[in-house]
Amino acid sequence: MAMPFASRLYSTLSTFSMHQILISIAVSVLFSSAVLAGSVSAQCPGFDQFRVKEVFNGPYAKPDINSSLTGKRFRTVIQNAYVREPDFAGHYRVISWGCGSNCHVFVLVDMKTGQLIHAPGPASLDAEYHVDSALFVIDPQDRIQESGSDMYQTKYFVWGKVKGAFLPLKGCGNSAQQNVSGDVPTARRP
Repeated sequence: MAMPFASRLYSTLSTFSMHQILISIAVSVLFSSAVLAGSVSAQCPGFDQFRVKEVFNGPYAKPDINSSLTGKRFRTVIQNAYVREPDFAGHYRVISWGCGSNCHVFVLVDMKTGQLIHAPGPASLDAEYHVDSALFVIDPQDRIQESGSDMYQTKYFVWGKVKGAFLPLKGCGNSAQQNVSGDVPTARRP
């Protein structure tokens, strides 16, 4: 049985319109992602805006493995990754290990005391930090762009504005304050 002319016309127009709609949506998503990525990085500070006064040159303390449950559980990872040189905020060494697919946990070793401190949360891709800056970035924009996925979110934290605390920077991709858990020392946020 042949389709009536009106049905064939509707079917053809519906398919054509659906293609146009899908192409429009794809172009809109790509454009808005590029604009959003540019606006986040443009409004968020760089590492040079959170310079530390000095970089500690030793003598360096070893990680105090027995001071926390995390230290005891991940003793081998922490001891193997520990290098006698700070790489974050003047006198901390950042140590990381995997916690599953697309998951990285970070612990800081205070190079002056050996104290273990949790970073503000796990990262899906990686973290970026510098020895001469107190800025700690979880899932940096360049790593997200390399991944080709828009399911990740960059989070910015500053160490030390309040003694011993990671504070999220508002308006820089942080949807909420991170809940730092675990038995290693953390400071309370005001």
